[in-house]
Amino acid sequence: MRALATRLTILLALLWLPVAAAAQPAPFFEVDALNGGLAGPPASLDRETPQATVESLLDLAAEGDWDAAAHLLDLGEIDPELQPLHGPLRAQKLHVVLDRKLVISWRSLLDRPDSLDARATSNSAVAGQARRSILLGALDLGDRTVPIRLARVKPGEGDPVWVFSRQTVENVDPLYALYGPSALEMALPEPLRREAVWGLKLWEVIGLPLMVGLAFWAGISTYRFTRWRAKRSNGTWREIVWRALRWPATLAALSTVLWGATRIFTFSGPIDALLSPAVALGFALAVLVFAVEVLDAMLERMITFEPAELSAPGEEERRSWATMVSAVRRVILLAFVVAATGFVMASIGVFRTFGFSLLASAGALTLVLGFAARTVLGNILASLQIMLNRSARIGDQIVYDGQWCTVERIHFTYIQLKVWTGIRIVVPVEKFVSEHFANWTHTDPQMTNTVLLKLAGTADVEAMRRRFHELVAEEDEVTDPDAAMVLVTDQDALGQTVRFQFPSPDPTTGWYMECRIREGLVAHAAHLEETGRRPTLPEGAASDVAA
Repeated sequence: MRALATRLTILLALLWLPVAAAAQPAPFFEVDALNGGLAGPPASLDRETPQATVESLLDLAAEGDWDAAAHLLDLGEIDPELQPLHGPLRAQKLHVVLDRKLVISWRSLLDRPDSLDARATSNSAVAGQARRSILLGALDLGDRTVPIRLARVKPGEGDPVWVFSRQTVENVDPLYALYGPSALEMALPEPLRREAVWGLKLWEVIGLPLMVGLAFWAGISTYRFTRWRAKRSNGTWREIVWRALRWPATLAALSTVLWGATRIFTFSGPIDALLSPAVALGFALAVLVFAVEVLDAMLERMITFEPAELSAPGEEERRSWATMVSAVRRVILLAFVVAATGFVMASIGVFRTFGFSLLASAGALTLVLGFAARTVLGNILASLQIMLNRSARIGDQIVYDGQWCTVERIHFTYIQLKVWTGIRIVVPVEKFVSEHFANWTHTDPQMTNTVLLKLAGTADVEAMRRRFHELVAEEDEVTDPDAAMVLVTDQDALGQTVRFQFPSPDPTTGWYMECRIREGLVAHAAHLEETGRRPTLPEGAASDVAA
């Protein structure tokens, strides 16, 4: 029975092998003929691997041998009779487009015929698979994006070779019309259009410093003009707008000059890879800074954020409003930052160039970025949490870590607390919301202040009580003098602990009254110690007073 089961298993496996082989696509595209209208390729032409094909194009371009370079393209969509004419032209135009607009990732061009990446992890989509098409990059072509691909094709009985795909060859002419040399560049003298250093043309080496200098001159001039207009503006809102325009207009002017240069000239790939993100980032920052400046100016006109004013008695509603407005500002700012980041990333061609290779490692990249940004994101969410639950508002007086503070600012990632001595404490928002603190002005600023004194066990508490009520009567700001009381809360071998308490309208006023009443009580206790028959102060304190 066991032998029969083994035979059936082997038979099923043998039957399954042809099915599995048929399901696995061939590692190449089969064509009847490859570039049948061209003469045979040179014997030295290497098209065996993706890397060899790209290197061959670069080498033949340096030699100016476009006839040989035409064999690196799949010209199947061109009439065979026209291939000898159009093939070299397409190869030349393709090289110009690649040189000016594409930064090739040599890491993705494997030097093996099947382009199998033996270094890919098991999570990779192409792990252990032979590839027959490789994406080198993507370029904008009007309202769409077209890929630049290498394809592995097998012509009839010939060996498979790597060439630029038919779709790529079809898009060469429109891509060259868009990214090829401009009319102004072609009008330059021939020596200026020759290659100088680092793959750059001589006109680029000369023109780049001039362009950057012109951009900075435009930015400085714009800043000075907007500053002059702000000083001459009489209307409040006009002055606010001109002041808000200073840095955004400067960034916009600088970016406009760079953008204009990219429209007039087509720069080489490395330069374009830097200019495109710089222009996109400049415009995004201009919009972001302008929005923030105008928003801050409007908020300052609507409500004050001064803790000294907000901490005053009876300003509970203004404290809540200021905290809510501050949180809304952070939300709007965060939305602008996310939108600007998306705009910049969508406008930068270099990200699309490496996009698919980055997606291959997106899982690991997401983990790294998430781990690095967890604290920042946690603090941002915690600041929004404070806005929602209003546990601490701008202007609230709290006791944090044993210190009496006023909440001065609530930022994205930290809270700024002002100690009564004028010292500022900066606390991460996530840490602030995870620890307890005493809020003296959360719903009602009125509070009960206490003075604790250690008196001798034989002290005349009634005499101290009378003096305490006299001191309370002298304070005009005690909200309810009848609520003032004296209580003996504890006793031990050293003496008794007496609690003197009284109501106050707010923490600041109560603190100053507490200091004055404590001073009066200590002086009266010392007087009783000197004139009375019974000790009033503990033994150690009495000797200090006598000394």
